[in-house]
Order: sequence, then C-alpha cells, then structure tokens
Amino acid sequence: MVFEIFAENLGAENQVLGGGTYRLAHLFGGEDTPSCGFAIGFDRVMVSRGDKAPPRRLVAGIACTPEGREWALTVARELRSAGLRTELDLSGRSIGQQISHIAKSADYALILGERESRNKMVTVKDLRSGVQKELPLPDAVREVTGSEPR
Repeated sequence: MVFEIFAENLGAENQVLGGGTYRLAHLFGGEDTPSCGFAIGFDRVMVSRGDKAPPRRLVAGIACTPEGREWALTVARELRSAGLRTELDLSGRSIGQQISHIAKSADYALILGERESRNKMVTVKDLRSGVQKELPLPDAVREVTGSEPR
C-alpha cells in the first residue's frame, strides 16, 4: 500500500504527505527487505493552511564604542527585561557602521559612547522618524517600549 495526500491550494507542488510499504532495499544493493515509512512536508502544510508566523522584527539595536561597552551591556539587559528583542553590536565597527547595520532590522538605535556611559544616559534614535533624544535609562526603555518597563 502506498498513499499520498495533496493540498488543493499549492499549485503544481501540492503533495504534503506520502508513505506506505515498500520493497526497495534491493534496488540499492541490499537484501529484498519489506519496509514502511512516510514523509511530511511541514512547510507545505503550513503554507496550505495559510498560517504564516508574523515576521519577528528586531526592535532595538545598540551601537557602542569600546568606552560605552559596559554600559551597553547594562542597557541591553534592561531592554531585554522589558520584553524587547535587543541586538548588541560587539563587532568593533565604527558607530556609523553599527547604526547602518542596525537600521536594516531595527526600529530604534541606542547609541552609547563614553559620554553616555559616564552620565548613565542613552541616546535613542527612532530610525523611522530620524528623531534622536538623550534620555536616562528608564525613560529610554519607556520610549522604545511605548510603555512602562516591567
């Protein structure tokens, strides 16, 4: 017995599941052995159902200088504690290069250098509007989350 299951809304590649009993081992140099199995195309099943996971968007990216790295770790921890996806760039690239990279996937860039570290402030740049503000950490978290930090 062999079976296949098809989805109607996938076009030419509409098989989502197949299986059965086989005697194919001898075709590959083995003994004539009965076997059975099945395979499912999970991605095809999900597409046929119309279920698409919403794309996960990085909300905050942190760009820092070597002098701001320790403060950046603290800021990242606070943002993550508030439930935000946060990327911390530790590549050693320039601030400008880090911000360019962050702008590809984030809504906000948090810029931390020597001055921000010394004053325990965070420069928050809204990458959608271009508006940039220097804020204390709790206010920066509120700015990025749009609400009180948890």
